[in-house]
Amino acid sequence: MDLMKNEGLSYGEFKDKLEVFYPGVYTPEEQAAIDAWKAGTYQSKRPGPAMGMNGERDGVIGPIHGNFSKLYAHVWDKYNPLWFDPEFARANGWADTPVRPGYISAENMLQLPDELGENANFVHDWVIGDAYDHEVEYLAPIYPGDTLKKVLTRRDFIDATDPQGGHIRALVTVCTVEYENQKGERVFRAISRYPSFKYRSLDPEFKAPFQHAFGRYVHPEPEYSDEDWEIIKGYMLGEKVRKEPLYWEDVQIGQEPTPICEGPIEQCDMIRLTGYQLVESNLRDQFENGGHGHFAKMQGGHYTNMSASHVYKDHANWFNFTGRNLGVRLVSNWAGPTAFIAKCAWRMINDDPPETATNHLPESYARPSWLFKVPALKQAGRYMNLHGFCGDLGLMKGYVSDKYIQDGKHYVELVVWGENLDGGIWQETLFTVILPSREDNQ
Repeated sequence: MDLMKNEGLSYGEFKDKLEVFYPGVYTPEEQAAIDAWKAGTYQSKRPGPAMGMNGERDGVIGPIHGNFSKLYAHVWDKYNPLWFDPEFARANGWADTPVRPGYISAENMLQLPDELGENANFVHDWVIGDAYDHEVEYLAPIYPGDTLKKVLTRRDFIDATDPQGGHIRALVTVCTVEYENQKGERVFRAISRYPSFKYRSLDPEFKAPFQHAFGRYVHPEPEYSDEDWEIIKGYMLGEKVRKEPLYWEDVQIGQEPTPICEGPIEQCDMIRLTGYQLVESNLRDQFENGGHGHFAKMQGGHYTNMSASHVYKDHANWFNFTGRNLGVRLVSNWAGPTAFIAKCAWRMINDDPPETATNHLPESYARPSWLFKVPALKQAGRYMNLHGFCGDLGLMKGYVSDKYIQDGKHYVELVVWGENLDGGIWQETLFTVILPSREDNQ
């Protein structure tokens, strides 16, 4: 399957100086490096460790500090007591406050062998649709005090280079890891897919001047009118946290959980959310107190983010798990304190100019967009067309796309996506939750 859109290459003026690659065609030196990489014995010539996201020591995380895991839950979701109130958690069948999904990072983006070429970043208008996404399956609760050990079960890649020959070697790393706790129980597994681009100059002295995708196009800085702020306020104050069980029998395909809204999210929020800085006052709190926080009414009567005015010049983008973490909030709000999030998958893209934007994950792809599962979105032809940047709104919506029974457990699938007030979609996620059944009490 052709995984790429390859029109409008931005390196046409120098591509004749680059070697031509073909998918699956490697020199003996390249093949030996690939074999060693897959076996986990490859030694990079570059300084520093292979790229990873957890910073664990020898593949070990923990013991998980309860204060830190609760603080993480508090900054992303201070309204749901499940994540930081032990008495509430135990009253709903948990052994302790569970560690909120996302606290243990699942991204494992390993560097490919140096022998495959020089890194080319996201250098052009190609988009690999079946890439840059993550999928986590939770097998058992994780609690404060647990120590987790990572087991890498698959290290592979897909070669998506142009079959007709391309000056860029386009590869998708596929890494699968599992984590087990101190009892030897597997608690979750994760699959990470990440696109990598490689090139090789015919002239060893020539360094290709590739432009990173984030420098290619940044959508305009948003402004918010008084009417917009009333809409945002309505979403924020309308958020609901279910405090009682939701039973599987009471869920119908097509139901839509109450949306949640965060932001507009700016650079200091990224620092706060990922650095677990305990900030008691956020925008929802300030709305409740009748204010607009750190937003100012600018010339022309519009509210704009004062910090975004300068961070946009630096193309400050959101972290890629922003939608995942907000999606956990929407799903746990809706599913109630006895639900177990069994699976979470998320995707993001890079911005394209509106006149050239297309669906990067059409139905013809091996892993099409989850948004096709939502009839209204499919009918309207809506798709991911943004990457969240500072000043954007974190509005999350959801749709129950399936429900089923498997191995005696009752599952519900939800599509959850992030959008702004203009209808642009900046992330899509897919959740599976296990709900209690009324039959369990009979």
